[in-house]
Amino acid sequence: TDWTFTTRDGSPPVITLLEPADDATEVSLTSKLKITFDEAITKVLGKKLVVYESSQPNSPLKTIDISTSTLTGKTLSFDPGNILAYNKSYFVLVENGAVTDVAGNEFAGIASGTQWQFSVETDTQKPTITYTDAGSLTKGNSTYLVAATITDNKMVSSAKVFYRGISSESTGAFTSSALVVNASSGKF
Repeated sequence: TDWTFTTRDGSPPVITLLEPADDATEVSLTSKLKITFDEAITKVLGKKLVVYESSQPNSPLKTIDISTSTLTGKTLSFDPGNILAYNKSYFVLVENGAVTDVAGNEFAGIASGTQWQFSVETDTQKPTITYTDAGSLTKGNSTYLVAATITDNKMVSSAKVFYRGISSESTGAFTSSALVVNASSGKF
């Protein structure tokens, strides 16, 4: 007598690698989020991956449908877009059942903000400030126009200029004034 039987895979997919790694520091602003599993998986439509800034754990920064991720082999890749910022920390959650294995076993998900967290690189690039003056200042003239251009690796939304009057004693206190962005040129 011959016996023929089939065993069922009862084990759900398990994460073998997170990119960036859990507790990683100095992560690039342009990093993709990647999850590698121990076996072949299938994406489940409507299930979500959610990115949070650690300082605002109740306000999702971005919600990504698992079905829009890229699946290469056993690795899911997500593009978070431009949501990552310098000097910030993040955590990622993934819904239970977001992927299944070929036997239909559901991935348990990432339900805790401590399971996949990372910090983005420190901004070490100093801004460059260039200016052009409008000519020479004559005695008794109280108005002088200066155009400033500030170049940085992130958006500059405000700037201040500090100045003091010119006199034979040039020891007066500095005065500050907020610079205004010229809408047509983008310069301050």
